[in-house]
Amino acid sequence: MTKVFLISFLLLTVSCFLLTVFFLLSNHRAKAKNTPLDLIGRTAIVHSELNPKGAVLANGDLWFAKSRNHQTIETGRKVKVVGTNNHLLEVDLNEID
Repeated sequence: MTKVFLISFLLLTVSCFLLTVFFLLSNHRAKAKNTPLDLIGRTAIVHSELNPKGAVLANGDLWFAKSRNHQTIETGRKVKVVGTNNHLLEVDLNEID
């Protein structure tokens, strides 16, 4: 009885671990649908102060960003994505319509 319980417990534990890894990897791949180039021209919200670097929330994803003119932009302000440098978004406060 003890061996059966131990084997069942191990199989259940390994199965849960594999399912967790599968869901984490599939969720990680889903983020790749928003590329930096797709975000050019969109409005973003400053998540952490840009001085001149920080983070913005753009199209539902958090991105590292820097202000185009090296200006400080406070948290909560709307900015426009005007370019990219690898995976760093370049944003400008003055481009908002």
